[in-house]
Amino acid sequence: MAMLKNRNVSYDCISGIMILWMVVYHAFMWGGLSDTDTFHVLLRVLFFFMPWFYFKSGVVFKTRPFREAFTNDLNRLIFPMLIWTLIGFMFMAPKLIYIDRLPIGQVLSLPVDSLLISGDTKGNAPLWFLLSLFIVKCLMAGIVRLNRRIQFILLPLLAGVGWLLYREQLLLPLGFSTIPLGLLFALSGYLFGEQISRVSFLSQIMVICVTVGLAYAVEGYVDIHVNTLWYGSYIGYIVTSLLSVCSVLFLFRKIAISPLIWIGRKSMYLLLIHWPVFTLITLISYRTGLPVQGNSYAVTLGTIALLVSLLAARFIPESWLGIHGTKSRKYLYRRAS
Repeated sequence: MAMLKNRNVSYDCISGIMILWMVVYHAFMWGGLSDTDTFHVLLRVLFFFMPWFYFKSGVVFKTRPFREAFTNDLNRLIFPMLIWTLIGFMFMAPKLIYIDRLPIGQVLSLPVDSLLISGDTKGNAPLWFLLSLFIVKCLMAGIVRLNRRIQFILLPLLAGVGWLLYREQLLLPLGFSTIPLGLLFALSGYLFGEQISRVSFLSQIMVICVTVGLAYAVEGYVDIHVNTLWYGSYIGYIVTSLLSVCSVLFLFRKIAISPLIWIGRKSMYLLLIHWPVFTLITLISYRTGLPVQGNSYAVTLGTIALLVSLLAARFIPESWLGIHGTKSRKYLYRRAS
């Protein structure tokens, strides 16, 4: 148990894979390639990339005073979200004004309106996850103090609420539509994390085999951002995602790939930076008459965004990008106290 609550390089290794796939996934979307066979194959393999990040937050979740946890997560999640949403919107605004011909007043109101209405971070769309994770972690601070039986009962209830929101097509303010699934995966990570050290090797093999069989037989993908089922079964997606996350944890338990570990530890850089880079490349493409669809465009987006993000991670301190370090978190906590 103590091992799990400390930093584990296998988590970083898996996170490295998932954040790289997130950038590639978005490059496919921007390139209009979401209907290609290559995209479908990759998504069939890595469909659980968003559940992984919620799940990991539950595995490493530490019980602490609410004020300390709130201030820490505000600093680590909300501040970077606000800063980089604004930066992304500064890149996006010229396109909205000069290409889409939207009124300036409407453009200026978009970031606040989108955030309040649906939790969208206009200008840097992937950062919806930071707001969602912040809310999930605040709720987790109370849930972990409940009776263990109640915690397990919450899992199917959360799945049911998520499915009901999907069926009724309800998009809640501040991104609360993402919370049932996000909280389900985070709580599952918390509960699973307490048992992982006790899972026998034979049981691990059985879980992996069942996962491969179910993932092949039960297709499903939910876009958690808007709580929409793309294809397959909603509940099947939840079950196969949980099994897949457990399986990769077993598989990577003793695997240490240094580049992936480093990327996993720097995943916030990739999350924050890649979307504004996409936007800038698109603006340049519009101005120069280059195509903004297709394979070459998607490859250009992904390659340049990864290169810029990784160079920033290598040479630019976290504090310069609003990714606050330990000292600033302690300072904020003292101020809050």
